[in-house]
Amino acid sequence: MLVGLRSFFEAADGRWVMGYIGFGAHHSRCNTLAVGSDPEVMLFTPESALMIKDDGSATSASGSLHLPRGGRRATTAGSPPPIADETVDRFRDMVADALGWVGQVPGRRLTVATRHGWSGSVDLISTMAAGQADSHGVSRSFYCHHGGLEFAGTSPELLVDGSLKRFTCHKLSGTSGHGPASRGRPDWDLRLVEEHRSSIDSLLSAYSQFAAVSAGPPEFLRLEELVHGMTRLAVQPKLGSDQASVLLGVLPTGASPTEGLSEIARLEEFPRGPYYGLVGCVAPSGRLQWSQLLRTVFQRDGRAWLPVGAAVTARSSPDLEAAEIALKARSVRVTGLS
Repeated sequence: MLVGLRSFFEAADGRWVMGYIGFGAHHSRCNTLAVGSDPEVMLFTPESALMIKDDGSATSASGSLHLPRGGRRATTAGSPPPIADETVDRFRDMVADALGWVGQVPGRRLTVATRHGWSGSVDLISTMAAGQADSHGVSRSFYCHHGGLEFAGTSPELLVDGSLKRFTCHKLSGTSGHGPASRGRPDWDLRLVEEHRSSIDSLLSAYSQFAAVSAGPPEFLRLEELVHGMTRLAVQPKLGSDQASVLLGVLPTGASPTEGLSEIARLEEFPRGPYYGLVGCVAPSGRLQWSQLLRTVFQRDGRAWLPVGAAVTARSSPDLEAAEIALKARSVRVTGLS
């Protein structure tokens, strides 16, 4: 995997690179991870990239142009259908099983995920466009169509923003709804506080293998329906680092320690595919922007699904984590449901 990615980025030097690195890229670490028929890594160099600004001006390889106002299709975004009871029950069982591994050693955590699926189609291009209304500064919207698979979403977790010399990682961990607040801060319980702290500690340890890294103070990222804990990490890759090794280094595992990948492989019914991987781009200038691929709706052959997951820690319970995935699913905005 590393050799192939290095060859690709070397050949694409000085050009736009776009695409995703899916969760299955961890197969080299854990060969029991389920992989599907779709590519686990899909990166490409577009022939032309169109850059559109808020004022309607745009630039491309052919020069500058001004896009006309209006003409945009009106769409109404709403929540997907409720998660089926049997899906919630299976997820509770997964959490209960995961707690057995988590409880063996203090500080362990494991992110487990399931698929919330339904019949019918979704307008995924408009779904991507609906995400552009988000204004908190770290979300990135995306759309992909390849080999009959479509997916679109707006990820609130920008993991790489900068360059190979230095980038910022906006790490989210711990999710709640908008409940009672004290002094403008969400009313977090000890479970969420410890979940966020353990996530940051795990990243500091992982990133230190390839970079100098430091963490800022914990913050809260307030979205329309959710509140996430967020810590900004300043990451300075070691001299001589390349894009391939850095991106594989920040690719989320969902397991701490990483040996927990074998537990994910044992527990989860479906391959994650692009979900929980990285989606983003490299500009010709060398600027990197890669988000964790979350809050994403997939569809193929008249079926749509939304992967949802939650981090299991020692203070988790099946009911608490089932309530969290229901909250996350309701917060996703999709258009053109049928």
